[in-house]
Amino acid sequence: MKQQPGEKESSKKPDVHEFEEETAAEITPDFAWEDIRDIGFSVSDFAGYAALLIGVLSFFFMPGLMGLIAVVLSAVALGQGKYMVGGWAMAVALHSLGWWFLFVPFM
Repeated sequence: MKQQPGEKESSKKPDVHEFEEETAAEITPDFAWEDIRDIGFSVSDFAGYAALLIGVLSFFFMPGLMGLIAVVLSAVALGQGKYMVGGWAMAVALHSLGWWFLFVPFM
């Protein structure tokens, strides 16, 4: 970039067309990571849906352990304000644990 007399070095942004290197800027998508993070799916959403999935799986596989994990994850989701998915996950997990505690003494 050519500098005019009396012009400061940092006062002007470099023009991308003045560089001699050939890059893939013409074919790469123009996005920022802030756009990716703003899709409406947060950590608390992930905790709630993971708890719901683990709670449903706990009906069929290791209900004692997976039910407790689902209860903890749903408590995290409830604590962060995700009441609908956190409540369903808590209900499913406690239901699975209840059936497990009911049937374990007879096995």
